[in-house]
Amino acid sequence: MHVNWGTLAFAGESRFLERRFRDDLFLKFRSQLRFSILLSIFYLASWSYIDQVYYLDKASLFILLKFAIPIPVFVLGYLITYTRHYEPWFQGLNNLFVLTVSFTFNLMILYFDGPDVFPLLAGQIITLTFNYAFISSRFLHATACGWLVFLMTVGVSIYRYEDIGMPALVTITVFLVMFNMLGMAINYFLEYASRKEFFLTYQLQEAHREQLELNRELQQSLAEVEQLRGLLPVCAWCKQIRDDEGYWHEVDNYLEKKAHISITHSICPDCYEAEKQKQQSRA
Repeated sequence: MHVNWGTLAFAGESRFLERRFRDDLFLKFRSQLRFSILLSIFYLASWSYIDQVYYLDKASLFILLKFAIPIPVFVLGYLITYTRHYEPWFQGLNNLFVLTVSFTFNLMILYFDGPDVFPLLAGQIITLTFNYAFISSRFLHATACGWLVFLMTVGVSIYRYEDIGMPALVTITVFLVMFNMLGMAINYFLEYASRKEFFLTYQLQEAHREQLELNRELQQSLAEVEQLRGLLPVCAWCKQIRDDEGYWHEVDNYLEKKAHISITHSICPDCYEAEKQKQQSRA
C-alpha cells in the first residue's frame, strides 16, 4: 500500500484507489455522522444546565447563543444528509459543525465577565474530541479545524487577558496545544487503519475476481478436453476434422484451436523409409 505519509492519500500505484476510498468512507460512516449530529444537538441543549449553574448572570444570553447559532446549523445539516448534495460536501459540513460550536463557545468566553472560563474550555475540548475521533474527518480536515479552534480560543483569551490573567491564559494555551497534538495522532492512526483495511479488502476482492476468472478458463479448457475425448468426425480420405459448427479443419489446426496445443512437424521412421525408397526409385 502506497500512501503520502503527510496527507495519508493513496499515492503511486495505489493512487487510483483514493476516489474509491472516499466513497467507501462516506457510505460506511453515513449513519454514524447522522447520529453524531443528533448527539451534538443534545449536547448543546444539555449545556444549558451548566450555564445556569456556573454563569447565572449570563445564563439566558448563553442559552440564546446556542439556540440561535449552532443548533439551527446542526438541524439544517441533519436535513442535508438526506439529500444528494451531502456526499460531495460531507467533510466540509463536518468542519462547519466543529467551527460553529467553537465559535459559539468563544462568544461565551468573550461576553463572560468573570475569570472562571474553564467550563467553557471544557466545551472546546469536547468539540475537539468530536472533531478528531467521532465524525470521521480525514486527517488534513481534522487538523485544520483543530488548529483553527486553537487560534480562535487563544485569541479570545488574549483579548480577555485582564479578566482571566496570565496563569489561565498559559493553561488554556498549553492544554489546547497538547490536546491538538494528541487528537492529530489519534486521527492519523485511525485514518491509516481505515485505509489499510480498505486496501486489504480491495486485494481480497481482486484475488477473488482473478480466482473466478481462472475457474472459468479451467472449466472452458475441461469442456474442450472432454470434447476431444469424444467421437471426432474425421474425413476418411483427407483426414480433416469437422467441428461443432460444421466446418472442416486440418488436424493440427483443430488441435491448436480446441486444445491450445502448439504443433511441430517431423517425420516418423516408416514415412522416412517410404519417402527414401521413393527418392531412390526416381533416381
